Amino acid sequence: MRVRALLTSLQLPVAGVGLLLVAASGYRLLTLPEPPVGSNGFVDGVVAFFLYLCVVAGLIVTAIGLAIPADDQSGVRFRRHQRLLFVLAALAALAGLLSPLVVWPAAVAAGASAAVVFRSWLGLTALAGLVILVGVGWRAVEVALARLGGTALRASRE
Repeated sequence: MRVRALLTSLQLPVAGVGLLLVAASGYRLLTLPEPPVGSNGFVDGVVAFFLYLCVVAGLIVTAIGLAIPADDQSGVRFRRHQRLLFVLAALAALAGLLSPLVVWPAAVAAGASAAVVFRSWLGLTALAGLVILVGVGWRAVEVALARLGGTALRASRE
């Protein structure tokens, strides 16, 4: 088996596992119950942080899976610039994980509030998800235009 064919066979399963991880962790994160009255919320905060890490890991896996090049036989044939978008999405998600380590000392030194750290943290994660959606949407529009153009072309010839 050729290496390219092996990579192509991994493209959609890897992206699917990442998407499943994002969906399951994101749903669970959004439906976490309120902490009980009288608790300090530490356990709930740890659970929320762990689920956030799972969402980010899912975004990274999805982006890497979509960036795997496909051959002519199977897989989604994203163009070079679309695959570059997916690599950038993976890097943005990774930067979202590392941003508290970089932004927190800078924010403390500058006298800024902790909101700056959280905005950079969540903003980079949201950017990663948005970039993945843009890349997939871009390819979907290309396919739709090619199919519509092909059917319109055939109809005009008949």
